[in-house]
Amino acid sequence: MARKSPRNLWVFLIFAILTGCGYHTTLSKEEPLTLSIPLIANDEEGYLRNFLAKELTSTGAFIYTSGACRYQLVVEVLQDKVDTVGYSWDKTPLEGDREKRLYPSEERRVVQAKVRILDTDTDKDRLPPFLVTSRAQFDFVNPTVLENIEFVDLTGEKSTVLQFSQGQLDSQEGGRDASYRPLYKDLASRIVGKLFLQYK
Repeated sequence: MARKSPRNLWVFLIFAILTGCGYHTTLSKEEPLTLSIPLIANDEEGYLRNFLAKELTSTGAFIYTSGACRYQLVVEVLQDKVDTVGYSWDKTPLEGDREKRLYPSEERRVVQAKVRILDTDTDKDRLPPFLVTSRAQFDFVNPTVLENIEFVDLTGEKSTVLQFSQGQLDSQEGGRDASYRPLYKDLASRIVGKLFLQYK
């Protein structure tokens, strides 16, 4: 009688462990899977949930519902880290003369989330949890320096630079706030992309 190779035995054991824990190695693709998305901590504006809902419906493999259903797409933000990656010379507030010190002018935000599909009937995960990471980089200016926030237009009137900015001329706080939308949009795309691969 032929003996099983050690490699095949390991594959069998891993499969047995996963199914024994209540996991399925892939999602059934017989029909679109209906998912709801519970509230996500620190997503006060609901950007991430909205982007996830749009990404889910765009695949054709999933159906999003705002009501109660058996399966929930549970997203937990494990990390939201901001690092300074760029500096510029600071200037005096009124004259705009260069100071002998550096001022942060560019930051990188990194968000990592743990994702799982919860079967609310059994209180077990429909597939093993996985991690997804997204990054966004943005510039900003020192709002205490007059030349950074004002300019004279063609009519001779003073205008605020920040109101015309797309984020790169915003203050540090404004740049951080503006980074959430593109960051969460990318994170949602990556999350649903991984789910789709499991579903295929």
